[in-house]
Amino acid sequence: MSIFSLLDFESEVQVLDKTRLSASKSFASKAVSEISSLTIKPELSGSAVDCFNSNGEDMFLDWVYSDTSIDIGPQNDDVIFNEGGSDLSVNLSAGTYNLSQFATELASKMQSVGTKTYSASVSNNKVTITSSGVFKFIKSSAQEQGFFSLKTLSSTHVSSEVEYGTKIVTVEASNGTITDEKKFYLKCYSESGDYLFCNTRDLTAHEPDLVKWIQDGHSSYNNVIRRSQKLIMAWLDEKGYVNIYGDKFTKKDVIDIEEVKQWSIFMSLRLIFQGMSNAVDDIFDRKSKDYALNEEAARQRVVLRIDSDKDGLADNNEGVSIYSGSLYRR
Repeated sequence: MSIFSLLDFESEVQVLDKTRLSASKSFASKAVSEISSLTIKPELSGSAVDCFNSNGEDMFLDWVYSDTSIDIGPQNDDVIFNEGGSDLSVNLSAGTYNLSQFATELASKMQSVGTKTYSASVSNNKVTITSSGVFKFIKSSAQEQGFFSLKTLSSTHVSSEVEYGTKIVTVEASNGTITDEKKFYLKCYSESGDYLFCNTRDLTAHEPDLVKWIQDGHSSYNNVIRRSQKLIMAWLDEKGYVNIYGDKFTKKDVIDIEEVKQWSIFMSLRLIFQGMSNAVDDIFDRKSKDYALNEEAARQRVVLRIDSDKDGLADNNEGVSIYSGSLYRR
């Protein structure tokens, strides 16, 4: 018999974009008094907000994150690395860090258990960890953040571009006798890190009234546009397009967003109206089908210059022709 703190939330959000953190499904089990208080703390360094509602509904917090700081807690504090012998393990201190602070904390904690000297630097949103000897990451909060991939032993490891920070949302429900506190982790992207292929203004250029149908708890259609981005990249993967190393392409390999913008716009519009339709051949169903045709036509027109060799550029000899189904490079 207990109380259960639950949270419905977007696992990925963008800085300065409204999102909803809903704990309305939190509940007390049988033979336990009903919940009498509920708070939501949207990030580790923030304050808890009273979200209790006596009827058990609408216990939510609409929030806008202002930065991509990194919250470290029990689920993302572990670091395991190797200096050529046995694996070494250490935990980062709980707290909120900017990227430079995070890098410094990582190097400091590695040095505290390792036999080498470690230092950290940040440039162009990339973290560099340098050691007086060779090492490699086995598992780390940095890796979980998407900073580092597992590599062979080296004295210097440079991360990929850091696209997001982690936010820890804390929900606490109580009936005055029993209290349940749970933490939930979400990714908060910078606009450049999110790298969406279109924006809400692109959608309303086709459908001016679209803003009145924005989902409650949101201020844009970024969640739908992010879904279309993932579907486009999944389509390329399913069709077998890979880079010269045999790895599937990532969103940042699409150097010129303009080349996929129309595809993303029409797919996003199709998804929006598909979600609003509740009957066959209603107005939303017809709009969804119309935009599906536009989506297919836009995709067929794509000749996508893409970074096949991971040098950050899409050379003239690197690309994907969607119409012909070919990948070309020298």
